[in-house]
Amino acid sequence: MPSSRSFRPALLASLLLAPLAALAQPAQTPAAVRQYQAVEKLQAMADAGTPPALVEVAEQVRKANNPDVLKDLGTLLPVQVQMICSNGQHAALISSRFAGDGSDAAMLQQLTPAWNDAQVFALQCGAMQLSLQGTALAGLPAAQRPKEELDQMRLRTSLLLLGYADVASAVALTEVPQPQRQALLRDALAAAKQAVRSMPLHARTQYQQMVRDRVGDVPNADTALVAPLLAAFSATECDDACTLLDAEPVAP
Repeated sequence: MPSSRSFRPALLASLLLAPLAALAQPAQTPAAVRQYQAVEKLQAMADAGTPPALVEVAEQVRKANNPDVLKDLGTLLPVQVQMICSNGQHAALISSRFAGDGSDAAMLQQLTPAWNDAQVFALQCGAMQLSLQGTALAGLPAAQRPKEELDQMRLRTSLLLLGYADVASAVALTEVPQPQRQALLRDALAAAKQAVRSMPLHARTQYQQMVRDRVGDVPNADTALVAPLLAAFSATECDDACTLLDAEPVAP
């Protein structure tokens, strides 16, 4: 079941990658503005001190993680892209405060579908972000590619792998009704394949094993349902990010 811990590592790392000044205002597309407003509303709910209606919490999480926000990602500045990815995770993290200690099954049932949307959004956004950065760097002569950018791509690959493992673990979690997990798999599979295309070819077998190990930590894991996410690592497609990362192999 998603919890604050599911979102915290990726959120904190992503915030470190974005200048704080850029987080003060939304990227200027209508969908990004709506995302920012949803995060602000969730924060206001958290600060109010009175428990909000969970249906409203779930609605705002979904608004903050709406795939429409990603449609114009390629037209934005890198720092704006980073902010959009961070905002989606931030919304999920704020909402996890309303779940208490996670022992209220009815409460979790209301929030889990929205959290699943957030996990898919994080995977989609992270995959697109890495791919866009790779394309931008590939357009430069090798001597002009900043080492800091390549290091940042490696960090983003690690974060992407964490998000991939989170999704796989959620798909495998038999405590959640199977129809919900099937829907999560269906929504996440295209993003997972996109993420793998940007991961270095030389590391994909190792990445697959890392995800398999995470799934193995799930009690009574539904390994059959998660199989397509593991199989995606066998793909050989390699985009610009993958090519750059393969050129300078670094252990994950």
